[in-house]
Amino acid sequence: MPQYFFDIEHSTGVASDNTGLLVSDAGAARDEAIVILCRLIATAGPDDVVHDFAVWVRDPDGLYVIEARSMLAVAWKETLSS
Repeated sequence: MPQYFFDIEHSTGVASDNTGLLVSDAGAARDEAIVILCRLIATAGPDDVVHDFAVWVRDPDGLYVIEARSMLAVAWKETLSS
């Protein structure tokens, strides 16, 4: 199985994956990138902040082959009273 590397980009910078993960193929690497992205969103920081996340996937040759990106914006809205 090929080894893919999942670099994570977020508001504080980029974290390079130096360990990698053995997956069956590029499709499985894509699926894993989406899982990682969902975990990042689920653990996002405080409200009223915009979060921009990306997972960059490198193949066994070190080439970027997949980008999974999402933006999360959460803000409290005042309740309208009648």
